[in-house]
Amino acid sequence: MYLYDDTGKRYFDMTSQVVCSNLGHTVPTKIKKAMFRQVNDCAFVYGALGNNPTTTRLASKLNDCTPPHMTGFLFPSSGSEANEAAIRMSRLYTGRKKIITVDKSYHGSTGISLAAGRDARRKYVSSENDTDHAANDCNHMHGVVAGDLVQFERDIERLGPETIAGVLLESIIGSGGIHHHTDEWMGGVQAICRKHGILLIMDEVMTGFGRTGRMWGFENYSAVDLKPDIISFAKGFTAGVLPMSGVGVADYLHDHFQTNSIGYGNTWQAHPVCAAAAIATIEYLEEHDIVASVERKSNTVMRERMDRTAKSPIFRSAYRRYGFFACLDMCEPDGSGNDASSDTTDIFQKYMTDEGIMGFFRPPALHIAPPLITTNEEIHQLFDSIDRAAMRTIQRTQPP
Repeated sequence: MYLYDDTGKRYFDMTSQVVCSNLGHTVPTKIKKAMFRQVNDCAFVYGALGNNPTTTRLASKLNDCTPPHMTGFLFPSSGSEANEAAIRMSRLYTGRKKIITVDKSYHGSTGISLAAGRDARRKYVSSENDTDHAANDCNHMHGVVAGDLVQFERDIERLGPETIAGVLLESIIGSGGIHHHTDEWMGGVQAICRKHGILLIMDEVMTGFGRTGRMWGFENYSAVDLKPDIISFAKGFTAGVLPMSGVGVADYLHDHFQTNSIGYGNTWQAHPVCAAAAIATIEYLEEHDIVASVERKSNTVMRERMDRTAKSPIFRSAYRRYGFFACLDMCEPDGSGNDASSDTTDIFQKYMTDEGIMGFFRPPALHIAPPLITTNEEIHQLFDSIDRAAMRTIQRTQPP
């Protein structure tokens, strides 16, 4: 939960190191023992040369905690690589090229995954240089606005459904401000994909493994029977202890790629030590009923404290909260309704640091994603600190 600087000052990690360290910063003994056993047994096997029992056990473990139709798994090292692999598989399977994503989305920092997102950082691969292969892939990434099914279907028809390989969605948009789609929209998107043979890819890099009070973020759409064709995951997969990600595919995709190569030569994919850590992480979540406890705390003390904090003049009242995946939007405390200025947000960040809070802040959005093992008492302490920082900011920015 806590980190210390070089002076010994303690900081509460309000974003779990960008939604990775889900079990805090004291690695559970169970995970450490699993890693050490694997190191002593067999530290590394290159995936293209042979399987190892630990990776096989991990695939079996994931079979138990993913939807029944998910039967095949690939294990890269990062969320960016997982999304690239998902895009590659959708293109190879369908024989199509185009990928649809939505406004505010972010799918990774490597060439194709960055091109897929609608994040401002996409500009770094948006070159018109024809020899830039990452930029060329940008030409096959198409953004739409989430929420309007009629417009979504029009966009699909305009782009040509027969040219679209997949629709890639964060189940709940993360870096873009914690935005939840509606059940109706998600169900409609799935139906449109099925109608046109387009694969539905769910990006669970941030939301997987209990972050939202469900094992998977797409399970929050309870009114819709979502059955994604592909899911990608990372971050909480090993609780941030070691770098490992995953791609899960539906049974028919699994069957297809048994005899059709995806040309995947990632050196560190399916690393046995990382796999051991992932198995132990999932078992720890199960043994301690972590996912259910996140939902319970979110619907009680987290909601109560966010209701109270959102009444501050420095925050908008309409916050977002899904499990321990939440966001407050800052505004100017003068009643104008304007987004908080850079001066105001800089002052607030300073006071948050003074209060011993380490956070992820993309103005005007203040992300709140504490470790999944955070206690009710610690939630109260966290919001007490946020409230004090907000009050000090208001006092500092208001005219005398």
